[in-house]
Amino acid sequence: MANEMELMGLFEKHVNKIRKSGNNNYVGLCPYHDDNKSSFSFEVTNGGQFICFACDETGNAIKFAKAMGEDPKPFYSDDYKTHKPLINSRVTAITDLTDKAEEYAENLGENYDKEFYAQRVGHHKGGLVFPYFNKDGIVDGLKYHKPNLHTEGNMSKRWYLEWMLDYYSRDECLIIAEGEKDALTLLHNGYNVLSSSGGCLSVPHILKEFKEFKEIIVVYDNDEAGRKGAEKMAQANYDALGIICQIAKWRDGLPDKFDISDDKDMKEFNYAINHLYNFHPNSSQTKIGAFTIMTDVQSSNTQPKETEWLVEGVLPKEFNSIIAGTTGSKKSYWAMQLGMSLANGEDSFMGRKIIAKNIKVLYVDTEIGQDELLRRYHRIKNKINWRDNGNWLMMSKSGVTVDAWDSIHEVIQNRFHPDLLIIDSLYNSTVIEDFSKASGISKVTNALTEFKDSYGISLLTVGHFNKGESELGLELHRMSGASQLQNWVEWVILMVKTNVPNFNLWKIGKTRGTYHDETILGLSFDDFWFNAKGVVDEPNQFLISNKKKANWQSVLEELPNEFDTQMWLNVFNSKYPYMTERTGQNWLSSAKETPMVNFIKQGFYNKGLGLIDENNIDE
Repeated sequence: MANEMELMGLFEKHVNKIRKSGNNNYVGLCPYHDDNKSSFSFEVTNGGQFICFACDETGNAIKFAKAMGEDPKPFYSDDYKTHKPLINSRVTAITDLTDKAEEYAENLGENYDKEFYAQRVGHHKGGLVFPYFNKDGIVDGLKYHKPNLHTEGNMSKRWYLEWMLDYYSRDECLIIAEGEKDALTLLHNGYNVLSSSGGCLSVPHILKEFKEFKEIIVVYDNDEAGRKGAEKMAQANYDALGIICQIAKWRDGLPDKFDISDDKDMKEFNYAINHLYNFHPNSSQTKIGAFTIMTDVQSSNTQPKETEWLVEGVLPKEFNSIIAGTTGSKKSYWAMQLGMSLANGEDSFMGRKIIAKNIKVLYVDTEIGQDELLRRYHRIKNKINWRDNGNWLMMSKSGVTVDAWDSIHEVIQNRFHPDLLIIDSLYNSTVIEDFSKASGISKVTNALTEFKDSYGISLLTVGHFNKGESELGLELHRMSGASQLQNWVEWVILMVKTNVPNFNLWKIGKTRGTYHDETILGLSFDDFWFNAKGVVDEPNQFLISNKKKANWQSVLEELPNEFDTQMWLNVFNSKYPYMTERTGQNWLSSAKETPMVNFIKQGFYNKGLGLIDENNIDE
């Protein structure tokens, strides 16, 4: 067991400009990246826990020693498995679920090597439990199999048995199976094997070690989802590493959903891998990291994808979309009404045609809680002939602040695959507090992009406007978030409340890749339901505060129908002697932008007619 001096010696060899920060905490320049701000924090107790607040590298002395080419053995100790948070840290270290895994641990089958931890499984409430190990041999994730399918800990798109890669022979093939039971069956039979934690349509990050193996064979279940998943996995290997995978073909006539773990004597599996076919990847575009590259010939021969619509002119298909607006504009009700209209198969929404049919919608609430979410659901449900057709699923969290991403992935991978994901709201879906910094925003937008890229779904989030500036109306720059957010979104809807109760202004604020109508619509909110009332040509009249309108009206009442600038100022000065003449000029300048004052020619005006207010908004 290493003492504090030995731990400090380890870090001193590789961390420059170390200085003390707290009782047992130290900071210095991070050795994992080019650091000049002393972003690296570490302890000389609790197993040498460390974290870099710049590159997010985290771990303990064991991991650090391995990364720096040092012998990790002196730093192994059961005491280091507590994984307490770093002093003054903003995040906690990796969760250790080893003890919980041991409570469940059994061996699957009589012939499994009881000392071989990779094959350890458990039972809980009638289902299997598969532990996921990190590189230090600690269980940091648990996958609960049917009938109570769920996960716990670090389980976002991982490779099952990844910790065995170093023991696999590179002279043999690597098999990618669909599930954990399949993977263990093959491991027991002497094969090099991995599987994905998220099911057949989920592809974890492709590991560079895959290129070291003789070949990659994908063996998924004998059903349509398995065949599609196998090709998706093969394409991902090609995109990431240029690997041409082989896909196993099951014998004709086998039951639907037949898989490896159903094959007791391995005869059908042997038939399948003896009838492989080379996957033919879509090579018209190739990915390098996050980038897609295309040659000039490929570009010329590839037609760009035309914009498809869920709701014509309101919400495009498979875009990064956001509806942002002022507090109190009821944008959450709008998003929920949109989602439920799509899920229910309605013909239109807000007077616009619904193009997509049989749409599955996942609505994620991070703000209001289950009780209020249910109240809103029933209020909207009562406005339409609700079908309960299974196309709608909603999830809500309590007031605790967490990153919602893993829970959403779990639902999509294991329970409900939506065509549209609505997250309300963006700012409460993450532990990141400062949305004004690009570093924080990029983590959120990366997480959101992963939903769209992984599952091919459309995405709509609910955002907010910065407070104040109420008279600026539908301006994109009012949306909260660094420029990174505005660069990421491909379709922006803006909505603000007005000086007329239950009347909002609405328009499309930004698009990428398609034309958008900049018409401003007036929306009424009547008995918890939005209706489009028509086009608003003069939005300023609805944005001016009632107090300002009353002030202008008080001057107009003393003027004839036609007046000039000096006449206005004379009345203003007599009624408001404590204000400057410049204020009076500003009032007139603002008033003439509304129907309250009509401009005739330079310096001449008349009183406006037909001012719309709450008394005649429904006429």
